[in-house]
Amino acid sequence: MLFSHPGKSSEEAAAPDDAKTVAVVKAGYRSLSRGIALTAELRPWQEIDIHAKVAGYLKDITVDIGDSVKKDQVIATLDLPEQEQDRMKAEADYQVAKLDYDRIQEVVQKQPGLLAQETLDKAQGTYEEAKATYERAKVLAGYATIAAPFDGVVTKRLADPGALVQAGTSSDTQSLPLVHLAQMDRLRLDFPVPESVVPQIAVGMPVDVRIQSTEETLHNKIARIADKIDPTTRTMDVEVDVDNPGLKLKPGMYATATVILAAKDHALSAPVQTVSQGDKPTVWCVNRQGIIEEHSIKVGIRTPEAVEILDGASDGDMLIYGNRGDLSVGMKVMPKAVDGTKG
Repeated sequence: MLFSHPGKSSEEAAAPDDAKTVAVVKAGYRSLSRGIALTAELRPWQEIDIHAKVAGYLKDITVDIGDSVKKDQVIATLDLPEQEQDRMKAEADYQVAKLDYDRIQEVVQKQPGLLAQETLDKAQGTYEEAKATYERAKVLAGYATIAAPFDGVVTKRLADPGALVQAGTSSDTQSLPLVHLAQMDRLRLDFPVPESVVPQIAVGMPVDVRIQSTEETLHNKIARIADKIDPTTRTMDVEVDVDNPGLKLKPGMYATATVILAAKDHALSAPVQTVSQGDKPTVWCVNRQGIIEEHSIKVGIRTPEAVEILDGASDGDMLIYGNRGDLSVGMKVMPKAVDGTKG
């Protein structure tokens, strides 16, 4: 039973006036979460350099840096006179071969056995070869029109009308792209996770993303992980998807990604200043008689400010806060409640 004194709280009434006053904080229930903060960078959802598929002179380019384009929108045209001539010749050859083949088929149907099978096979082969040549010529001539492969924003323009552009093939490393296109209505947030934390990382885990330049915090989840540790950095790449409908966020912006490794909405906890360090943590409690007791505890989630107590203490226990240097177990003290949230 506690005996109160005039003007003193019940916490302060458990010891005589000459007892040493000690700071205490009550153990209580609160939401706890533990995470790791990592430096991250935004990059486009997808981005490419758009090359010409065939060499030619740039006839027209309809976009410039900063322009938004839609999928299949024409962004440039090439002047390809040779390809057009080849297409016209291939079309003429195809029409002649088709006419010959159709005539021979008609004769075979009306007068079976009049023509040798070899004649029919040769006409068919010539027709199919001419058709394939014509189809290829049409495709090459169609390369004069260059279109956007997806919705995006032009971030670089690298050619002007009249320039001779080379075909962007894997064997031609000297060819320059016409434009660089990036999709920005959705972004990827990339960050490396240290090897020590990798076993705790999984797709779907919550991530708080704080954009440094805008000072806004977004609540997202891990979208994908590399599942492989880089042998050089000893880290694993992790990605978070960030919606960006207004294009307010820009690729290249830095952010801080805090991955929530553990969380509990209703956890019995106490400030870290009430718990001893080491493999066998303890707390010092002031009992109802004002005497210090030591309790071994089992801890759960640890955060920079608080520790979850799984066993060894109860809700409302008065825990000594701060330095225990001039105190000892069994000492009679005067508890004085302090705000443990202010460090």
